[in-house]
Amino acid sequence: MAPTERKNSTVGIAMAFGVGIGFIVELFASSEIPFGTGMIIGGLIGFLFGNFIKMLVMPWRQRQR
Repeated sequence: MAPTERKNSTVGIAMAFGVGIGFIVELFASSEIPFGTGMIIGGLIGFLFGNFIKMLVMPWRQRQR
């Protein structure tokens, strides 16, 4: 793993979290939607949420140095 990859770990964790939530939602509501949609939507939401967290944390990290 390259050192530059570590900055994007927040987005990756949030994406994995979103995919996991999407998978759990699919297990309960699998009859209405085709399988895979919840995970894709969860991944997108996680990606946006991760970028949002990164935008909030980045200025705070630069202030600490």
